[in-house]
Amino acid sequence: MSKVGRNDPCLCGSGQKYKKCCMAKELEARAQDVHAVQINQGIKKAFAGQQFESIDDAQVFAEHKIQQHNDTAQAELGGFSPSQLYTLLHAPIEEQELIQWQPNISNTYLERSPILSIFISVKAYLKDNHAKATARGNLPAALVKYVLADFKKLLSEQEIETGYSRINKEDDFRELSCARFIFEQAGLLRKNKGRFVLTLKAQNMPEGEVFKLLFITYIEKYSWASEDLYPEADFFQAATWYSLVTLNRLHGKPVDKDKFAEDFVRVFPMILNEFQDDHYRSAAVQAMSAYTVRMVDRFWQLFGLVKLEGEIFTKGYQKTIIIQPLLKQVFTFKG
Repeated sequence: MSKVGRNDPCLCGSGQKYKKCCMAKELEARAQDVHAVQINQGIKKAFAGQQFESIDDAQVFAEHKIQQHNDTAQAELGGFSPSQLYTLLHAPIEEQELIQWQPNISNTYLERSPILSIFISVKAYLKDNHAKATARGNLPAALVKYVLADFKKLLSEQEIETGYSRINKEDDFRELSCARFIFEQAGLLRKNKGRFVLTLKAQNMPEGEVFKLLFITYIEKYSWASEDLYPEADFFQAATWYSLVTLNRLHGKPVDKDKFAEDFVRVFPMILNEFQDDHYRSAAVQAMSAYTVRMVDRFWQLFGLVKLEGEIFTKGYQKTIIIQPLLKQVFTFKG
């Protein structure tokens, strides 16, 4: 039987493309199959030489071994137990065991978050000015320049010169364009009679709560694949909590971006099924690149959790992940 392509109609008959329907379920099923094989091998080994007086005794023994396996940290799972890994991938943050929101988030640190800085600037501008949408529905140039002036305060001179010296409209300003979409999806910004206006929620919500709302909206509603030509690979978004806990386990040490991505692909090799080798790069290299671009370069930098360092005009340019203090101010970690 021929392999179903990502853009082919799903074989389940839903009428949707395979990538939008059963692909993610099948990737997860493959991972669960590997987990089941590991458990069966472990139980088989544990049963060797054992004698039981009844089937019930054997069942209790097997259940104990399964639970023991699920609660034991494993190197091939990134140092997590199967139970921890399942929770990191499937539970909302309110139900996470290894990561939670800090109960009180300091505004002093939040001001260093690019996306919150943009929100504060937009909020200040709209308080005293009208912002008529452009013909394309974007933010007006005056608002763009107002936000940019505040945004540059977060940047080094080199960053300004290499990426922010020729911004005249929203499409030139990637962070603002992305943030505007997130604000709208989060219910903080809307258009009224062709003008951008803040909602009541945006006007009254504390900055710490705004940050949390924007963070969750970015994970759940923003299309991470919309800014590149890689496959959708929605699993990256599902792995946000896993990735953050893994980042925290570096204990503040700088890490090479490629090494961080290599470790991710090693733990989740099924992600390679979403990528294909081409004449230039293997599926593994493409998966690693897509992961770092989306998770680290765009997401974590936009929220101020990391910065990238590396000498300009070299292969090491922006290759080193530097964890920022905001990570520990926003999240509390266990283990």
